[in-house]
Parts: sequence; C-alpha cells; structure tokens
Amino acid sequence: MKQAKTLLKIVQRLQRKELIRYASNLGMECDETWDISKLRKAYTEFILSDPKKLLLMLPKADLDIIRKAKDGKAGEGIDRVNDHLTPIMVLYGLADMELLEEDFVTITIAEDLRQLLIPHIDWALEYEHNQQRMSVEIIVEGLANILGIVTQDEIRKYLKLLMQNDNDKEAVKAFEIIRQYSLLLDSMEYAGDLENAENEDIRFVSRYGWEDKRKMEQFIAQHSKKIDSMREFSLEELAKASGILFPFIPNPKMEEFMHFLTCQIGLSEASAHIVCFNLWYYKIHYGEYALDDMPMELHFLSHALTAGKQELTDRLAEEGMQHLADFANNLPLWHLRGFTAADYPTESFVPKLSTKEPLGPMLRKLKKEAYLMTDILNGKTSLPNHAESSTEENPWEGQKIGRNDPCPCGSGMKYKKCHGKGL
Repeated sequence: MKQAKTLLKIVQRLQRKELIRYASNLGMECDETWDISKLRKAYTEFILSDPKKLLLMLPKADLDIIRKAKDGKAGEGIDRVNDHLTPIMVLYGLADMELLEEDFVTITIAEDLRQLLIPHIDWALEYEHNQQRMSVEIIVEGLANILGIVTQDEIRKYLKLLMQNDNDKEAVKAFEIIRQYSLLLDSMEYAGDLENAENEDIRFVSRYGWEDKRKMEQFIAQHSKKIDSMREFSLEELAKASGILFPFIPNPKMEEFMHFLTCQIGLSEASAHIVCFNLWYYKIHYGEYALDDMPMELHFLSHALTAGKQELTDRLAEEGMQHLADFANNLPLWHLRGFTAADYPTESFVPKLSTKEPLGPMLRKLKKEAYLMTDILNGKTSLPNHAESSTEENPWEGQKIGRNDPCPCGSGMKYKKCHGKGL
C-alpha cells in the first residue's frame, strides 16, 4: 500500500501562475508578492477550511471519484479507465494521477482532504442547486465535445431548453451564476486575451481538444466557413456526449458497429467502447496529427480485429471495414459544425477494395501488420529489421508500375521508395 500524501505535499507540484489562477477560481484572496512556500501553505489552508464549498464547485466526474473513495483504503487510490480526461482535482493539486497501464489511471486524493470530503459527498450529489449546476456542466461539456469550441450564445440556447424558459435574460443570468461556482467551466475557458475579452468572445473548449487551442480554433473556422448553420442535438445526446469515462458521441451506426465488435469479433463491451472512443478521438485530431502509411481507420480496424478471438479472414476484414466506414462517416465532426461526413460526402471515408482479389493491397498490408503486432505484443517475435525489408522479394518486379506511382503493397509510399527501390 502506498503512503498517503497530504494536500500540502501534492500542492508542491503547482507553480506560481497555477496557484494564483486556481486560488482566484476558488474565491481565495492572495498577494502575488508572497513567496511560493507561503502561497502553497495559504492555498492548502484555504481548501481544508471549507470542504463543503469545494464540493459545490467540482464536476460530477470528480464527485463520483470521491464517492468511490468512500469504500477505498487510505493511500490506495481510485481506478479510472480514461487517460484522456484529467480530473479537476488533479489540475488543482488536490489529488495525484498515475498511469497504471496503457489505458488505466489511478486517482489518489490527498488523505487529509479525503477525510473531510467523504462525510459530505452524498449531500453534495443530492443537493438540488448543485444538481442544477452539474446539469449545465454536462450540457456544456457534451456540446464542446461534439463541436470542439463553442460560444456562450450556443450554450445559452441549450440552457433555455434545460430551464424550459425561452427568456434569454434569465438564461444569461443563470449561466453567469453557474460560472461562479464551476471549476469545470473555469478549466474549459479560453480566449485570445482574457483580460480584455467581452463575454461573447470567450470560448469553451472540449477537454479532449488539441494542445494548441488557437490552432484548433483556426482549423475549425477555416474548414467550416462555408457552413452557415449548426447541427441541432437533443439534451439527451449532449448528456451522453459529456461522458464520465468515455463520451457517447451521437451516431446512428454505433449500435451496428458495437454489435459487430462484440458478437462477431469477440471483444468485450468495454473494449468495444474503447475502440469507438479512440476512433472518435483521433478523428477529431485529424487536423493535428497525420498517419503517413495508411488511412487512420485502417489502423483502428487492425487493432480491433486482432484484439478479438476470431481469425482475421478476408471476409471478416471486409465486413469490418464497411462497419467501421459507416461508423466513421456518421460521427459529428468539429470542422463541419457538428454535421457528419454522411451530410458532406466529400469528407467521407470510402474503403478502397480491389475488384480482382478479396482484399485490396492496403488490406493485405493491414492483415500482415496486424498479426505482426499481435506477435510482438505476445513476445513471439522482434521488431522487423528495416535494413532487411528493403531487400525482401518484390512480387511486382517486371510489372509495368511507374516509379512515382503508389507502391501496390499498400504502404502509401511511392514505388521507387518502397518495393521498387534499387530497380
């Protein structure tokens, strides 16, 4: 069992700018001229002095972690299956987060703070005004996840639906009050110049967003400039898209894709959800990252198929490709203002299958690499030697293939730099 840490010990990792910002968000007054040690001590004492106030500011995901801690032992930590989402408690130096495995993290709340929070956690979750705040946070987070960056105007539109009141002034007033008691909204807040920004200039950014948020906003604006409307979503869809562990982004093809992954591939329901989440996650980061050798969707298909217990047959690969394409093309995209590739076919992913063989060149390469990766993970083989790969047999030698044409092996490289090298 790990030694339990005090709040002051965890707060040591926060820098001066972070401390001042977080203290301000919590309503603490501090002198920026204080040395860092005094600042950390004052921050710690302020938090420990009123734990109930803190519980009325933390998002539901954090409150659920605290509720789980009721049944845990001191210093053990609470498992959380999502390494893309950093709890507010960790950002504010109230808890530690440690990566256990590839997709698992554990949250350990400062022990002295944990003892103060647990007696009040049920009250905080059941308190009517706190539930209203959390409902708004869920809507904001879901909307930001689907659209990437949203304005306060868009948020207030959905807030009026939640309030069942079409009075815009009432929505503005409610939103401003909620912002004063929401550490989640503070952590999502973004504007080019916060000091001089008007309320309408402030954006709320998905917590799954790009590291460079300005570049992300420019990418969305550039690709959606010809789209003059925003796709409408129901409150239920927004609630599911907020996601405590994994957001359920609205998709009419999700049930079919999940059925394929669980019933035909043999994945557990949790693993299938992870596949869906990761596909969405990397789809919305398409403008930030690029895969050189093959379309991103093929990478996910290889991981999904080899994780299952069934053999990767040609029929299964082709069927999986079609299900994956349907799912990917029905995901709301940030740069399409929430519309999908099905709405704008030029954005769609279309599997390129050969008409001469059961699997096209790219799928053959996928199948080979998928099994190689499985063998590596199982310790059956070592990574391929790149020096040997350039001298491997060329099955297309003698065929009329242009040196600048794509290599028929499906690598995505030009023929002269792949199997045609040295010819």
